[in-house]
Amino acid sequence: MIVPADNAAKAAVVEDIDVIGMRFLGDTEAFLTGQLEIESMCMDLAEAFAVAGRYEADFSDVRGQESANR
Repeated sequence: MIVPADNAAKAAVVEDIDVIGMRFLGDTEAFLTGQLEIESMCMDLAEAFAVAGRYEADFSDVRGQESANR
């Protein structure tokens, strides 16, 4: 799957597909015609979820308003 480079990490979360992030349309053409080799994007899901699960703010001492606390 060829996607914009800014979206490649999000697309790489899907398993069993090769994700190629491209910045320029000319690079996409060169890749498709075999003139340019680009590695597919790999994503370590365990690491991505570990990083996404870290929060700087600690709301453990907030009482009430469960939806706001969550």
